[in-house]
Amino acid sequence: MSTHLPKIQTQSLRIQSLRVQSFRTQSFRTQSFRSIRQSTIAILATIGLTLSLTGCIGSKVNQANYDKIETGITGLKTEKVKEILGEPTEQQSGGIGLGGVGIEGRTMTWKDGNRSITIIFLNDQAVTKSQQGL
Repeated sequence: MSTHLPKIQTQSLRIQSLRVQSFRTQSFRTQSFRSIRQSTIAILATIGLTLSLTGCIGSKVNQANYDKIETGITGLKTEKVKEILGEPTEQQSGGIGLGGVGIEGRTMTWKDGNRSITIIFLNDQAVTKSQQGL
């Protein structure tokens, strides 16, 4: 009986040692995961703040999009302008026809707060543009 006692104690010590090692490994993994998660959140928050401050998120009513709109002889078609700016917040249209020739005019305005872009189309082609507050 006494010969088996040291083996049982040795096995018990090994089991306790394994439990301690397992706990330390789990604790390290948990701390590492928390650290990675906190770093990721901080990085995403920084990117979001940077993009919102530079105007890359949100409003399409901005100087970069205004500059993309070509007017005059090479003016963009209405659909292409809508691809750039989205649906207008205001729109007016009218037209006249004489002897089978028709001219359709449309004014579209995109607003966001105190910023706005207004484009006048004749026969579905941008002919003039103006902006305010960009």
